[in-house]
Amino acid sequence: MTDPPPTPADRRPTSPAGQPAVSSARILVTLMVPLFMALIALSVINVALPVIGDSLQADSSGLQWVVSGYALSFGLLLVPSGRLGDATGRKRIFLAGIAVFIVGAVIAGFAQGIEMLNAARLVQGVGSGMLNPQTFGLIQKYFRKEARARAFATMATTVSVATASGPLVGGLLIQALGDNLGWRAMFLVNVPLGVLALVLGYRWLPDDRRIPTPTGEDAARDVGLSRARAGASARLDDDHDGRGDHGHEDHDHDHDDDDAAALAADRAIASTTARAPATRPARQRLDLDPVGILLLGVAVLTIMLPFLGRETPPALWALVPAGLALLGVFAWWERRYERIGRPPLVNPDIFRDAGFRNGMVIVSIYFVGGTSLWIVMPLYLQFHLGYAPIDSAFISLPASICAAVSAQVAGRFVLRLGRRMVVAGFTLTICALVAFIVLAGFVESGALHYLVFMVPAAFVGIAQGMTISPNQTLTLRAVDPAYGGVAGSIISLGQRMGTAVGTAIVPGVLFGIVAANGDWLLAFRAALGIIAALAAGALAFSIVDRRREVRADREGAGAPS
Repeated sequence: MTDPPPTPADRRPTSPAGQPAVSSARILVTLMVPLFMALIALSVINVALPVIGDSLQADSSGLQWVVSGYALSFGLLLVPSGRLGDATGRKRIFLAGIAVFIVGAVIAGFAQGIEMLNAARLVQGVGSGMLNPQTFGLIQKYFRKEARARAFATMATTVSVATASGPLVGGLLIQALGDNLGWRAMFLVNVPLGVLALVLGYRWLPDDRRIPTPTGEDAARDVGLSRARAGASARLDDDHDGRGDHGHEDHDHDHDDDDAAALAADRAIASTTARAPATRPARQRLDLDPVGILLLGVAVLTIMLPFLGRETPPALWALVPAGLALLGVFAWWERRYERIGRPPLVNPDIFRDAGFRNGMVIVSIYFVGGTSLWIVMPLYLQFHLGYAPIDSAFISLPASICAAVSAQVAGRFVLRLGRRMVVAGFTLTICALVAFIVLAGFVESGALHYLVFMVPAAFVGIAQGMTISPNQTLTLRAVDPAYGGVAGSIISLGQRMGTAVGTAIVPGVLFGIVAANGDWLLAFRAALGIIAALAAGALAFSIVDRRREVRADREGAGAPS
């Protein structure tokens, strides 16, 4: 017997109680407003740093922490906030994060010294770290299949628009209001955006405050999903959640005959007994794994800290291997916490899925090099060729526009093409970087105008839309929506740590070569070569994961119906 065709009401996301909730468009708008706010606050900083330094009489190390302090507090809060949102309800953590961010923006706007400004940036990083995982978790919970892919595509478009408009907004505010008022307005402009986000979040996000108290089979599922059962349960959730309590089928959950065999296999796997002890009593109190939070926080701090300063003392680099060792201890602790029947900070079953592991490696490698391109490009154009900051901004503008458009197109086809889209995106990235390397010689000699760089930059943007949001969709595809906040925060943490490493190493190579022999062209090409090599590494892992997809498709086709 077939289900009746979906009605408009059935096409809306459903609330945890099964009642019709607000439209998917309203949820998505609500999530994108604070994301845009946080990214504007991040992207305007590079334009404002010289002006801030003059206004507050700050040295370079103080100005460095305007950027680094935000990145550090943001990275530290990601995973604990994701776990808290998954456990207690994402809406209130989302709203609390916005409120904290607004407080930081107000303090920054009225800062009387560089120390006060850096403290405000730490507060803003905390707020952003609280709300970012909830965005992933809410998309994972309320959107399915093609709708989820389109939601992540909209997220990527928002990132591109905010990144492109931030420097322009900052420049216009400084030009219109003057240096001192201009940079302060750059922070205060986030206040009305934040208030709007609070109102929208309060009115349009479904209430999910109730804390579940699992018992019996549900308790076992919460703690001890096996690798196969976790993936099967996530796929079945995709099918089941769209139907609601009334048995209607969501428009994003239509199943054709080709899916029947795989669906039957998933039901058989998901019905098996989990590993956790069946006698585990119901939990009445919130358990956030404080030891796990401490271990992960210290590990992230020790790994990121050496990369955040301009002149890091050699002894401080010893923190990096210590941090990696702490990550190993954290992984051991999480497995132990799971074995004794307690809910770990990061459920180890998330990493038992090969698609999630590969996606994490891909995004971490890509962000080491991908973000560094837009640092070395202005350095080469401004410090060596003598162009103004606005001139170098023209190069990144077509990349942002093309990324915004490309992400929307990719969101419509990623589930059909799978990792093939990501493979094509990284291949295009490498070709564009090679074009930069070749064209640099002609720009250096004066044979070509520097604006010729806009052509490969546009292709980098197209490739970006084919890689970042599709990778998020594919990486989170088999993750149980109950762990969506934590899983999304892990992806964001990989991005932030990759960015911290890349923005320290790649410009460091460029400055090192310039200091050694003064050859800016060689230094620029060497930096681009490193970025291309990193893209090739991400491409290799994407090919590996594509082969896994092919094997999984064959196994699904051969499963008994």
